[in-house]
Amino acid sequence: MGVNMKGTFLHLSITIAVLAAAVWTTGQLYRYAAADIYASVGINKLDAGDLSIATEYLYTSLQYVPDEADNWHAYAEVLYNSAKAAKTKAAALRLLTKAQEAYEKSIQLNPLEGNAWLGLGYTRWWLSRFEGFENEYERVEANLLRALSTDPNNGGFLYAAASYYLSNGEIEKGLAHVERMASTFPDAYQHLRKTTYWSDEVRDSFKNGLKLASKNRRVGGNALTVLASIAADEEDWRSATFYTEDIINRFNKENSPGPYLSLGHYYLRLGRQEEAKVAFLQALRFSPEPERTLNNILWTHRQAKALDTYIDLCTETSKYDESVRRSLPLFLGKAHYYNNNLELAAENLRGYSKIQESAEAHFYLAEIASRQKDWDTAELESQICTVLEPENSHYHYLFARSLRAQKKFDSALKAIDEAIQNSNPPKHYYYNMRGWLHWSMGKHQLAVDDWEKGFEIAPENPSYPAQIAMAYKNLDNYREAERYYLAAIRLDPQSNRFRQELESVRKSK
Repeated sequence: MGVNMKGTFLHLSITIAVLAAAVWTTGQLYRYAAADIYASVGINKLDAGDLSIATEYLYTSLQYVPDEADNWHAYAEVLYNSAKAAKTKAAALRLLTKAQEAYEKSIQLNPLEGNAWLGLGYTRWWLSRFEGFENEYERVEANLLRALSTDPNNGGFLYAAASYYLSNGEIEKGLAHVERMASTFPDAYQHLRKTTYWSDEVRDSFKNGLKLASKNRRVGGNALTVLASIAADEEDWRSATFYTEDIINRFNKENSPGPYLSLGHYYLRLGRQEEAKVAFLQALRFSPEPERTLNNILWTHRQAKALDTYIDLCTETSKYDESVRRSLPLFLGKAHYYNNNLELAAENLRGYSKIQESAEAHFYLAEIASRQKDWDTAELESQICTVLEPENSHYHYLFARSLRAQKKFDSALKAIDEAIQNSNPPKHYYYNMRGWLHWSMGKHQLAVDDWEKGFEIAPENPSYPAQIAMAYKNLDNYREAERYYLAAIRLDPQSNRFRQELESVRKSK
């Protein structure tokens, strides 16, 4: 009997222990699963920019499992980004100190996470600008270099180190990191060139790094693209051409149209129109949307005065692309318009309008009529534009212009009101026209109101204060007239007319 009781108790104890272990294991699994779910939602909200909800979910994930380095890192990122959005310095400081603690906790759990070291460095760099936290700056360099040590070819880490050294005047150290950054992360150029420490010296170091990177199969295409872009910024069209030809020969295996478009543009800049034509034809053959491509390169050909080449491109492309073939009269009409062949332009545009109703075609017909002072036709064509695309503010402006030329001031006023209502952002010359309409109708104070709005949008334009002064003079408000003539003279000190008007106003006071 005693033996059986002992065996029963032993079995019961083992069973209880197994059940307890199972319950503990289940609880642990639940905690980790819950932490993962909250962290996943929090990170998604961080990526979406919903910082308040991201903060809540990541904080909750840490309550379930407080020893997950990745979750502490994500929580720190949310706090740092929340500091950027803070409305007061006090709020930003509070969030930054919490972010610092979170980054430190993440690093304590995983010292090999370079992004956490980077975040800590940036946080301390920002904190050092607050009173009482200036000493944090002394630890920034070590944090950024520690991040870099985890991945010496990481473009983001190199960018941070270069920015740190260049911003505090350690130029040689900064340039060394700039060159390494360019050789591994060529696209950093777009960010670096916008900084306050961008200089010829920095650019040259970056170019040296790009030339090294151009030999690398992995990043060589990007490096050559950036080299071509820098050369174009410097109007060194030969170098831009050389780099782009290299891109096509070595890296454009998928026949992307982009490099051919760039090459055509550079050839035009060099006056090599036949070679440009060949490059553009290649781009059009490889383009998934030749019609859009032709629209995009019209301005390039206008600038280069190569519209005859553009017409050839349109004609050649129409032979194999149906969409271009249908729109060919419109393309030719625009090209002839910018080539000052107005009769041929109008002929093509009218032909296109018979095939397909198009606000764009009527717009160019209205412009042609305006240049020929055929205001009845300009009015009709521009009015059709406003009916076909009533939200296009420029069409209403064009309509108002044709009405104003015929002294139909009331109708012109309604048209320019529509232009202003549909304009986003507002355009100063819309207000200028409405001001002149009010002036023509004898409503001088309304003219002042419009010209003041135009002046707010274009504060460097001396015509506005001069016009406002003229209106005030007609309203016998000589003090305001004097003030605005002085403003006009400040903007255009060489204008004798403004000085004469000012003297006239002063004599009338």
